[in-house]
Amino acid sequence: MKEPIDQQEMEAIIPRRTRDEEAQKAKLPYRIIAWVSVIALCFAVGYGSTSLVLRYLDKRGVTSEKDVVSSGSDAARLLVESGAGSASGSVQRVAVRLYVPEGDAFKIQTLEMIPGVFEDDARRSLSELFARLKSQNVLKDEVQVLHLFRSGETAYVDVNAPFVASLQAITAEEGLLLVTGIVRTLTENFAPLSRVRFLVNGREPVEKEPIDLTVAWTLGAGS
Repeated sequence: MKEPIDQQEMEAIIPRRTRDEEAQKAKLPYRIIAWVSVIALCFAVGYGSTSLVLRYLDKRGVTSEKDVVSSGSDAARLLVESGAGSASGSVQRVAVRLYVPEGDAFKIQTLEMIPGVFEDDARRSLSELFARLKSQNVLKDEVQVLHLFRSGETAYVDVNAPFVASLQAITAEEGLLLVTGIVRTLTENFAPLSRVRFLVNGREPVEKEPIDLTVAWTLGAGS
């Protein structure tokens, strides 16, 4: 019959950890940092794997959404293409009248657009008028509408220097007709505009010949 093992014999068989061995265990803050690092690494690996899978599915056309829009113009275009706008009248095209100088009079041409932001529509209309004047060699090809903004009933049209050069290359009568066409295009299509002031590269112009650009232009009776 085996005799029971006393405490000293147990300690000889299974020695206790020394204090130095117990001190080798990492402190709590370091263990926390290690676990956080492991969690962050796992998250990064999971995020990257998900991104790669979604890209693969997108290339295969599995996750693509054709009816997602990112701007007001895209939304209007989507409604028109789907037929929802034209049937219900929620989206309508408008015809902007462009007053294009021709001889000593105006030839009224139209530009159809889906109305949006007031200033954007006015600028687009004026840019189209300029494009048609360029095709007639009335304006230089470099002429641009840099900005257009409204303050009350006044439209501020910011053009670049080639616009001034174009005016100086034609007669005073032709320049007067051109500026009148600009004013009529803006005031007769975009209420409540009644005046147009010109800026050149964002500054008030000093040119007065052959057309005075330092004053606000408005339509007189019978213009």
